[in-house]
Amino acid sequence: MTEAFNKESRDRLVTFLPQALSKALTSYHQFMEQTIPEEAKEFSAYHGAAKVAISHVELLIKLAKSAELPKDDTKDDEQTSIMEMLARAEQEVHGFKHRQDLWEQEGEEDVT
Repeated sequence: MTEAFNKESRDRLVTFLPQALSKALTSYHQFMEQTIPEEAKEFSAYHGAAKVAISHVELLIKLAKSAELPKDDTKDDEQTSIMEMLARAEQEVHGFKHRQDLWEQEGEEDVT
């Protein structure tokens, strides 16, 4: 029974994840295309919201990895779609963290 439940849950994730990741990434991109506020309070709120958005993407990545998708050479379209979306999502997270490091460095430079 547990194995059937796990397979059923995994199958639902395979269907759900590409759309969820796509929506989360689209929303993140739309938010990040806004002009970064210069006032301290708005600047802080902007970066806080960006962190929340990218955390959502990170949680979806963790969920996808926990589904333990089969990694064989005969991938179906759904699995390929998820693997491509995961790669894209991981690149976005990496890019955000790099930008966050730059923001923090710029903030430190402004203070000194």
